[in-house]
Amino acid sequence: MVLLLFTIVPVCLYANDYPVEEDDEEEINPVINKEAVDFAYKWLKIIDNGNYEQSWEYTSDFFRKRMPKEKWIESLKSFRKPLGKLLSRSLESNYYFSSGLPAAPDGDYIVLQFSTSFKKKKATNEALLLFLDNNGKWLVCGYSIRQD
Repeated sequence: MVLLLFTIVPVCLYANDYPVEEDDEEEINPVINKEAVDFAYKWLKIIDNGNYEQSWEYTSDFFRKRMPKEKWIESLKSFRKPLGKLLSRSLESNYYFSSGLPAAPDGDYIVLQFSTSFKKKKATNEALLLFLDNNGKWLVCGYSIRQD
């Protein structure tokens, strides 16, 4: 089962399905992009604690225009809440790119992929798409959970 909460490309099934030009994609070191990785873990903790409304406050304008707050909250209640308490989460990969997302503004993006285990579903993969806004802050513009 795939939880689809990415709003950049509605037909996308997972972060890896985004068309990214090979020249634009670059694997990055989490130490170099510590701010993005730290933000991602803090944001995921908000989700883990069930604070879905608060999580929406840290999303990009582009995300908000395509995912109203009420729909976001209901989506998380339907798909994330039933998974139960977080047991473990580890960053598996991270990619930087600056273009190649259809209908999305050009800019700095990072896709972070996590191997995650929840109380009611041990093997899941989470993907988080972050966008660096004009103020130099990372914001969420996509999130998905794929259950293996």
